[in-house]
Amino acid sequence: MPMAGTMKNMPVSLTDESDRGDLLTGSIVRYVEVDEIAASGGQGFRDGYVHRKTVPYAILANVVTGRYSIECDGDSAQIEPGELFLVPPNRPLTIGHSFAGAPSMESQWVHFRATLNGGIDITSLLDMPLRVAGPVAAEMGAVIAQLRDLDGSQTDKRGLSVAMARSLHARSLAYRIIALVCDVSHPRQDALAHAGWSRLTPVLDYIRGRLSDTICVDDLAQVACMSVSHFHAEFKSAFGEAPMDYVRRVRIEATCRRLVASTDSVGEIAATHGFASPYHFSRVFKAASGQPPSQYRKANRPDRL
Repeated sequence: MPMAGTMKNMPVSLTDESDRGDLLTGSIVRYVEVDEIAASGGQGFRDGYVHRKTVPYAILANVVTGRYSIECDGDSAQIEPGELFLVPPNRPLTIGHSFAGAPSMESQWVHFRATLNGGIDITSLLDMPLRVAGPVAAEMGAVIAQLRDLDGSQTDKRGLSVAMARSLHARSLAYRIIALVCDVSHPRQDALAHAGWSRLTPVLDYIRGRLSDTICVDDLAQVACMSVSHFHAEFKSAFGEAPMDYVRRVRIEATCRRLVASTDSVGEIAATHGFASPYHFSRVFKAASGQPPSQYRKANRPDRL
């Protein structure tokens, strides 16, 4: 099922390409991209229903009526009307639904992925609160509602000009969501370890642009203008994992997003993400996620929270 309010591949810089320091505790921020964002909402679950899911996007979900009971990473929270929960991608999440005296439970949400400097997931840099309340929660809810309204509006006779204006407005709202998430979060202490990110940005761009191709560490070292041994050490110091481990993880994360956001077959997804065959993809995917691709897709539908 297609998600309401979906926007993909939106490389709009919050900054220009010149370096500016200390925006994220000493790291160099060249540009931020909202790669994907989808807004949706509604009713549907019965009172007391509990479900579990692990989605490849960050989730920001706003209660309109009723109450969420949330558990994630050993933390828990009750989310009341007007409040939101915020969780990073790929985390096991337990969601309880309660009418809490209302006729039904209603909520709205966004799934999003935003990256720094060409490939670093922004949520990996932040300690994000599970529960968001107060004035910032009200603004987040209003922005989500605007994103949903944009998706539901119709193009009039002006056609292309209206569509372009709507797309630009949607992009500005998407970046406002990311800015608000940063406002309510704190930089992770280990983010300070990534001083080498800026000079490795061309490598991240290379990897993201060639996920369907064969990638080897020699090619990555050449992109970085380093010897293989020097590059391996620099990359592991910056990202905490070996270059090819990073490539495998990025491939799996990309396939997770395709599985839940598209109706593409497992074979199509395997072929466009550098796997030799659907069997090879299924084997690697299950080893990484604990589920075969088809089961992961069924368990983590993004259109309902």
